Amino acid sequence: MNPYVEQIERGITEYKFCSLNIARLEQYAEQIAREKFIVPTWRGGCFPKADDDIINYFGAVNAINFCFTDFSTGKSFDVEYPDGSGQIWYGSMALAAAFTQALHEHRAPLNAEFLRTFSSQTLKQVLRNYTTPIPMFSERYTLLRALGRDLIGVGVNSIKQLFEKCNYWVINYGEGILDYLSKFVSYSDTQTLGEAQMPFLKRAQLLLLVYQGRALSSGGMLKILKDPMNIGPIADYRVPQALRALGILEYQTSLAEIVDSGNVIAKNDRMEIEIREQTVCAMKMLLDAVNWIRFRHSIPQITMLELDYKMWLCARRNKDRLLPHHRVYTASY
Repeated sequence: MNPYVEQIERGITEYKFCSLNIARLEQYAEQIAREKFIVPTWRGGCFPKADDDIINYFGAVNAINFCFTDFSTGKSFDVEYPDGSGQIWYGSMALAAAFTQALHEHRAPLNAEFLRTFSSQTLKQVLRNYTTPIPMFSERYTLLRALGRDLIGVGVNSIKQLFEKCNYWVINYGEGILDYLSKFVSYSDTQTLGEAQMPFLKRAQLLLLVYQGRALSSGGMLKILKDPMNIGPIADYRVPQALRALGILEYQTSLAEIVDSGNVIAKNDRMEIEIREQTVCAMKMLLDAVNWIRFRHSIPQITMLELDYKMWLCARRNKDRLLPHHRVYTASY
């Protein structure tokens, strides 16, 4: 069991801005439970072909995987990859493409010593945009430098060495990968409401989710995580957008008006925290409900790898028909 998810579930006892429609959640679980779920491989396109340095690649990319849209213009960070190809990538895929290009150009060895000491000019070259610059550049530079210090601080020189140090356990009595990442400045993501502290750890859990998908498709070249069922829900902006469109997550009028008008919610505002907390609770409940149905019908269980991807696809494929997602300038997601 993921103790961070359990802590989040206990976080809020009274909601002001959003709620869960449990009947609709159970109905949707029945609707999808017998489907064939997909685990994305994170291969092809903007991702590196080789597996040998992929953990360090994912470790750096996910440390700064947040907020790609300039809310004043509505445009997203974009990158041309390969250079001169005319292929333009946007948002998180643009970030992935930028680091893949950097690996080709030998600009970023991605070990702890490099990350601890590299210059902002080097990162600017790595994140060179096509038309729209990446928002919150200074925050990203600070977090990547901190990642190098964090790794050295626990006695390793790379994310890959951290995985090896943890013997590929997600959770392991304080010695799992997520246990370490939860204490890293570069991956920290805990929000406080009153006396409740909620360790969402979105980027850390996303790192594990993405790595596991890649490892499962590596033909044994990459070690798989020993307890992928302990990867918790990804508390970003796309998942609540999908949950709301499905009628599972419901916003009170004041919150709905802010989100639907495209206004920005202040970082750490109660509205933002409630959306994230309810998203985690909904995804945990939905996973449990789906797996209970699959168990009753002798169908193999799924993990958050499959369910998160389904929600992500729901939001991406139907974005023109969905209500807007909430907007926050934050390094958390």
